[in-house]
Amino acid sequence: MNNRSTAYPIILGIVSFLFFLLYREHYCVGDSLIYADNILRLRFNDISLHVGYYILGYIFHLFLKPLTLNIDQTMILMSCFFGSVGIIYAYLLISNLLKNSRITICSTFLLFFSGAYLTYSIGAEVYIIQTVFMLASMYHFLRRHSLAAGALFAIAVLVTPLSIFGAGFFVYFFFKRRCRFREFVFFTVAFGIVFLPIFIPFHEEFLWGRRGLLKIGMASSYIHSGQALKNLVLTFAKSFHAFAIILIVGYIYMFSKYREAFWAFTILSACHLYLLFKAQGSDALESFLLPLFFTYSAMITVGLKCILEQVFKKESVRTLGTISLVIVFSIISILIRLGPEKIINPRITPDSSFQKDMRAFDRKMTSQDILITAFSEGVAFTYYTRKDPSEELEATKGNTRWVDIDLLPPQSLRDLFDSRKHIYALESYSPGPGAQLLFSKEKLEERFENYSVKARLKRLDSHILIENLMEGESTHFYKILLNQSKKLSNFQ
Repeated sequence: MNNRSTAYPIILGIVSFLFFLLYREHYCVGDSLIYADNILRLRFNDISLHVGYYILGYIFHLFLKPLTLNIDQTMILMSCFFGSVGIIYAYLLISNLLKNSRITICSTFLLFFSGAYLTYSIGAEVYIIQTVFMLASMYHFLRRHSLAAGALFAIAVLVTPLSIFGAGFFVYFFFKRRCRFREFVFFTVAFGIVFLPIFIPFHEEFLWGRRGLLKIGMASSYIHSGQALKNLVLTFAKSFHAFAIILIVGYIYMFSKYREAFWAFTILSACHLYLLFKAQGSDALESFLLPLFFTYSAMITVGLKCILEQVFKKESVRTLGTISLVIVFSIISILIRLGPEKIINPRITPDSSFQKDMRAFDRKMTSQDILITAFSEGVAFTYYTRKDPSEELEATKGNTRWVDIDLLPPQSLRDLFDSRKHIYALESYSPGPGAQLLFSKEKLEERFENYSVKARLKRLDSHILIENLMEGESTHFYKILLNQSKKLSNFQ
């Protein structure tokens, strides 16, 4: 590898890290906080299928401890760091497979700004960490660094067992590049040395415990092919928007020009078909397929190359066209995922407005009051307002300060009026930047009526009154009243 090709991935890594850092999220919700809380308590035997994520998070938290950051901020910074490392390894991996520097650079930029990869790199997410270790393992396997590849693959599986669906990549290249048997042995031994000492102590929780791998697998049903196809189309559209169509062109073109990569990408995708029929929505599917996003960005770039070669004869014009289209893709992705307001307001220092809003509301609540909200926001409310670090975050684990609206039967809402002094609600639905840009006012109102906590509460009991109470930059609290009561009580 020459000096220029060595410099490119390093420059891309530095640029991506700075971008992720400037536009990172400043708070966490839901599962991210549950994982952070488990790391803080060293409670690795809870939801142990992510035990590798816990260990990495704990190491990262120790490393950043001198900065006096909270664990949630540490986890966000960890995603920023690993997201940029993933960009470096994506460059190296695509370069090894396609042997074309221009395609490699463009593909890496497309991955950098693809919707899911960008979003997961600026928030506390398990799947960006998994993706990075998968990319690193694949690259080192192609370079015949068998020990490193096996160890990295083991970490990816410990971060999330879904990584095992990427094993087809290693099998294909073991035969395709005629690897020696001892390389397979080294890979397997390195995998076992890293995986087994961590897996064995936690294997019961890992497989059959709360959210255990086998327990989830047996509990979740298969979806029909029509829904699976819809989820797949939405996943591509949300991350690659109109450019997703070019993916098909690139895939076909790769068969004639990049046969080895074509079969590698095909086998890797085929290994993930099971997850396609298990994902209950496009959001879950994009998480499951994130390790494959480098293949999609490569196929789109190859498709662009094919189209431009047919339209323009001059090499300089094709180069300019490719650069222009990559820039257009990047601008569209940033607008959809971040929104104009956030783009013009990057920041290095943490923004604690969400946490302050939560605490301001909590100071007005008493032990006789209750909050109704969705799971993610309920966990965040407890985490950012609790005075006792041992307080559980989840209502299903004994927390009595909030109720999950998804687990609230209609009659229970009336029962709460008898048992609680005041009932409040925290809105969980907010249209993303993409929805605000692309949808009409009527469509946004329709979505609010379908998905908001306020609308869902009205559907549970049409006789209640819902009054606006407190509204911050990222929070919106309501007070729930019976129709004969219209006062705001002690909040006024």
